[in-house]
Amino acid sequence: MSDQLLQAAQRRPFEGVAKILRYNWPQYLVGTVVVAAASLSAILVPLPLWATTVLLIGAALAGWWLLASAVVSHWVYDRSRLYEWTWVREIGLRAPIRWINVHAGLDESTPGLAAVLGQPPLLVLDIFDPAEMTEPSIARARKDAAPAWPSVRFTGTVPDQVQNVDVMFAIFCLHEVRRDHRRAELMSDLSSRLSAGGRCFVVEHLRDAANFVAFGGGFVHFLSQRVWLATFSAASLRVVSERRITPFVRVFELQRASE
Repeated sequence: MSDQLLQAAQRRPFEGVAKILRYNWPQYLVGTVVVAAASLSAILVPLPLWATTVLLIGAALAGWWLLASAVVSHWVYDRSRLYEWTWVREIGLRAPIRWINVHAGLDESTPGLAAVLGQPPLLVLDIFDPAEMTEPSIARARKDAAPAWPSVRFTGTVPDQVQNVDVMFAIFCLHEVRRDHRRAELMSDLSSRLSAGGRCFVVEHLRDAANFVAFGGGFVHFLSQRVWLATFSAASLRVVSERRITPFVRVFELQRASE
């Protein structure tokens, strides 16, 4: 394994949370203004008791979600085993393998996966769609981040030469495909390229209680487990196993339903 590959896989101590704050700074700015305005109004403006109570509760909730989202982001992206790749080592993959990685315009995983797996990917697929993925945070992330690995832009189908793939990874990207049928079509295309016994690993936050506590209303950007299971079923994939990385992130291990 080359020194350059190992160096590319290294992450700085607060890199993950710093990127979250940088890409989503307008939301954090608005939240800070809301906390300050509500708190000052409750203290300085003569209001009925119920109105003061509502302002203080609103300020407390907004303040909680500002702090909790930053702390949880640091936990997930900087302090957990997610980017230490221990969960990939536990899969027991042995080179040589044919593997691909999928991202939505911000690739933070290919160098680490290549370092752990001991070989470069067969393909890195960029599924970013400017017509569908219009969130400003995505645009800031794409503008800010240097390409981690040469990627192929997804143009409606996976390149034909990609066949007999042993392992696929899709880390924090498939939820960006917001329409259910488009997501299922993409996953169906990907699953058709798997070899016999090949596996696909989908890593995502879920729209669940833990992520609501951490991210407040922002948790609606994630998809529920019910939606994910429906997507997998529509793509003729079955869940082989699920594992958690912190209470906020789920790893789905998938195989073709016919196997």
